[in-house]
This record gives sequence, structure tokens and C-alpha cells, in this order.
Amino acid sequence: AGYGFNKSHAAAYSLLAYHTGWLKVHYTAEFFCANMTVEMDDTDKLKVLFEYAKKNFGMDFEAPDINRGRYRFEPVTDQVIRYGLGAVKGTGQQAIEAIVAAREGRGGGNAGGESGPFTSLFDFCRRLDRPRVNKRTVAALIRAGAFDALHMNRAALAAALDLAFDFAAANEANANQGGLFDLMDDGHGSSTQEPELPQVTPWGVKERLSLEKTAIGFYLSGHLFDEVEREVRQF
Repeated sequence: AGYGFNKSHAAAYSLLAYHTGWLKVHYTAEFFCANMTVEMDDTDKLKVLFEYAKKNFGMDFEAPDINRGRYRFEPVTDQVIRYGLGAVKGTGQQAIEAIVAAREGRGGGNAGGESGPFTSLFDFCRRLDRPRVNKRTVAALIRAGAFDALHMNRAALAAALDLAFDFAAANEANANQGGLFDLMDDGHGSSTQEPELPQVTPWGVKERLSLEKTAIGFYLSGHLFDEVEREVRQF
């Protein structure tokens, strides 16, 4: 009464707190996945939940990955959470669902129902429904580290983005003409061979993490202090 809540209100809040507390203890990964998916557009709250889950519950997080992730945060095990691709700034649910559809062979790109993990940035763009996923989205996913499993040099991937989209467009044009040329030349289509990634110096720790923060909202794979931690600890 001193706080100003009537009994019915206090009872309802207490019951809700009990239910969510029980879920938090017994279904910890699912609890944090649900909370982080709800707060996907608020990176400040995401950071709080991320650090709270790691510090107080020992949860581990899989980095964003275009070959494994989906729009929502998902529990992998009781202690591991897969980062939701929808939490990367500049993506959006429509774009992520198009990426998942392409990976599962349901996309509207130029892959002809091809399914399975993407093998490269060029393969990714070739199989993509590009009207639904633009360069800005792919660039954000590169900065977030979602392509690290394919190639660790994020700078090279970013530099190859225009080339990859041009390659995908040329591949689509070749496919549209394939019916005519296949009757004349069995070797047609050699131009679909993937180009090489540009030879670009990898981003340094500071640049890589700073760009990662623009995509995710906070440092996920490390911290700027990591580069000097060993030296600073000596003092």
C-alpha cells in the first residue's frame, strides 16, 4: 500500500515474475533467445541481455553466420545461443528470410532450387533473390562477421561486393540464354566461373571491431582493449 499498488495488481505481477523466473532457470537458452528477439531493434538492451547471459548464466553465443543463422535468436544447446541475423543493423526480416530460403533451395534467385551451405560470397550472391536483399544488407552482414566461416578477410569481402553482384547478374543473364546455346555448344557457360577475391589488406583489430559495432551495436567478437591488454596488464 505504501508503494501504491493494489493487491490484485501486485498479485498479477508476482505471478508473472514467478513464471518468467522459472523459465529463466529451467529454460535459460530459450528465455534469452525470446528476450533478445523481442529487443532485436534496441541494441542497448541487446548488449545488456548479452552481457547478463554470459556473466550470470555462463551462456555462449555463436557469432552471426549466413550458413547457420536465421532471423531470430535460436537455442543451439542449453548453454549456446545462435545469434539472430535479424539483429544486424540494416538487414530486416524480409531480407533474412530470403537468405534462408536461398540456403534451403526455396529462393527466387538463379540457383534453380539449389540448396545447401553457401560456399563463397559469389555463390551467395548468385543464389540470392537480389530484389529482396540489397548490397547494403550484405555489407552489414560482412561487417558483422556473418561471412567469416567462408573467408576471414572481411576487407576483401567488402571490396568484392560490387564484383559479386555483377557476377550474379551476368550468371543470371547466361542462364536465361542457356536454352538456346545448350543446343549449339556443350561448353557454354564457362564464363560462370567465380572470380578471385581482391587482394586487400585485412582490417586491423580497431577497424574490424569498429565496423562490427556499426553492424551489431556493440563489440561482439572482441574488444578494442584486447589488442593492448597484455601490455597494459604488466603495469
